[in-house]
Amino acid sequence: MEFQQRVVVITGGAKGIGAATARTFAAKGALVAILDLDAQAGRFLAQELGQALFLPTDVTQSNAVQAAVDRVVSTFGGIHTLVNNAGVLFQRRLEETSDEDWDRVLAVNLKAAFLTSRAAIPVMRRIGSGVIINVASVHALRTLGQHAAYAASKGGLVSLTQSIALEYAPEHIRAVAILPGAVHTPMMEESLTRMAAQSLEDGLNAMGRRLPIGRVADPQEIANVIVFAASDEASFMTGSAISVDGGVASALPSLPKIG
Repeated sequence: MEFQQRVVVITGGAKGIGAATARTFAAKGALVAILDLDAQAGRFLAQELGQALFLPTDVTQSNAVQAAVDRVVSTFGGIHTLVNNAGVLFQRRLEETSDEDWDRVLAVNLKAAFLTSRAAIPVMRRIGSGVIINVASVHALRTLGQHAAYAASKGGLVSLTQSIALEYAPEHIRAVAILPGAVHTPMMEESLTRMAAQSLEDGLNAMGRRLPIGRVADPQEIANVIVFAASDEASFMTGSAISVDGGVASALPSLPKIG
């Protein structure tokens, strides 16, 4: 199988896009390490996958990230692919966004990718190659009001991806950003439940109708693109920002509002 015995680290890997990505890599033979704060979901998924490792990790903390990377290397022998998927959604008017709100969103969505990449690159260098996949958002290209912190974090993640790609291409380390649009994840469910007056199903349907493709994505559809970008078939792809958004970035002046 294509990823047989390759080691894949996935942050935010216990649920949603991260869990779908973990399952897809594992099905292709990879040894998967899941970094997440949701211990119950993470342990359950690792048990389901078999040859997998769950490490409860706060990826915004440098010492915790380094300890997790060291544990992955001691368990599996290296890291071939890093998927920076951990993220939080935050919606609030700019003038109502506190210092703590801003710092939390930037820490989870952007700083964490810097910390994990910094820890993983020396391991990839020893192996001789590697791939870093950063899961950003269509908000990096087209956003809405009340998304300042979120959009800034995701735009920064795309720029971080490009910088990594340029700096480490001579060492055969690739970096690619994936920009999902509306995806039916626990994070989206929480947002819809909090903001919309209708039921979850009605909220999902309403959002889907506002997209050119007519529906929201399943996490597996994003996972498929992540796995392709990490594969040898994508070996000439680096520094790219791939939109997987149902046509939003191409067709609309801004993203559809929830509800």
